[in-house]
Amino acid sequence: MGERRRQIRQVQRWLVRFASGGELRSAFTWDVSEDGLFLRTENPPAPGTDLRLLLRAPRGSRERRGTVVWARLNLAAPADPVLGSGAGVRLQPEPGAPIVHD
Repeated sequence: MGERRRQIRQVQRWLVRFASGGELRSAFTWDVSEDGLFLRTENPPAPGTDLRLLLRAPRGSRERRGTVVWARLNLAAPADPVLGSGAGVRLQPEPGAPIVHD
């Protein structure tokens, strides 16, 4: 299977607060691009879930909206750095407000 991302992701570890199903939760990013991110969480939201995210990046906090595209639940090793649990999130476009800086 080939790469389907439109933009290259950068390894970034940011604290993320997000609302899912009326519950406020915390997680960390694993990698980030302008249009998506991998959200490291032991209990990932289901694909198709719309999220409101508060990203706490080094250059300040930013609120974004996104949709879970895929989720992986690894009960044997939820915190494994490669195969651990989490969700791929496609971020809604926000012109003029880049999330990733060089």
